[in-house]
Amino acid sequence: MLFSMLLTGVVYPRNVMPLIPQLIGNILPLTYFIRISRGIIMKGVGVTVLWPDVAALVVYSLVVMIVRSLEFQEAIGLGFDERIRNFRQGTGQTIQGCQRLAQSN
Repeated sequence: MLFSMLLTGVVYPRNVMPLIPQLIGNILPLTYFIRISRGIIMKGVGVTVLWPDVAALVVYSLVVMIVRSLEFQEAIGLGFDERIRNFRQGTGQTIQGCQRLAQSN
């Protein structure tokens, strides 16, 4: 936690950091949240100015949600082929996955 706070600009300004810590800080979503918060609270700017940071957070959240949902579906026993087949047939993939999970326990 402290490491990420140091790299995002909460404690030290990012523009005086060497290039490598700045690049690592760009991976952390807290960096973009800090920029957005400072822009809104201290400067009073809107989304038109902060749209690159908002877009970065939206992309990050979409990637995390997709990856985690795929991992969850694998954990409950639905493979990729079965998900596609269920989607095409219009059946509930979550119900079948829960039934399998209940049968395996």
